[in-house]
Amino acid sequence: MVKLTDDMLIGKGSERECYMHPKDKTKVIKIQISNTTNRNQNNLDRYYYEYLATKSISYKHIAKFYGVVDTDKGVGLVFENILNHDDKNSLMLETIIKDRLLSHDVLSGLLLELKEYLAHYHILFIDTVMDNILCQETQKGVFKLVIIDGLGARRFGLKLWLHIHCRVWTYFKIRQKWHKLLFDYNELKNSIDS
Repeated sequence: MVKLTDDMLIGKGSERECYMHPKDKTKVIKIQISNTTNRNQNNLDRYYYEYLATKSISYKHIAKFYGVVDTDKGVGLVFENILNHDDKNSLMLETIIKDRLLSHDVLSGLLLELKEYLAHYHILFIDTVMDNILCQETQKGVFKLVIIDGLGARRFGLKLWLHIHCRVWTYFKIRQKWHKLLFDYNELKNSIDS
């Protein structure tokens, strides 16, 4: 059993807490903390990532899933911790935009690469908030976007079944969600530029 302490906590959402793995800085552990929406995000993530594993996809733009671990706070999911080439934590896309750390042209190229990746592997990025995307510096001056949360579906049911079994549905949802992400990106960019 893995023991998690408050100093390992690196993020907290409405349903989950994310901890640095105490024995491996290249991994994080996501723990379910509430089930007020009658769903269990850890179960959804595990189901969706196990589905992706059957498709032999590239993990170039999504955090790798390493499995399940027992902790003193409950069952956790172990994911890749996205680090830069210098072992520093990668920054959120929102921070990159707000602090103007990369030009609009560079960010547009990174977003296009991410869009093409999602379309190629039929990966549904359902929760397209910029907090779910990190900008990783893989080597000095070379960047890529990596999704760390929000894949698959918000709950089990027909929509998740359609995504797994119907390419047309998946294509439609990828396009729909991508338009939302671009809208939010442009809104944030324009608010900073004005």
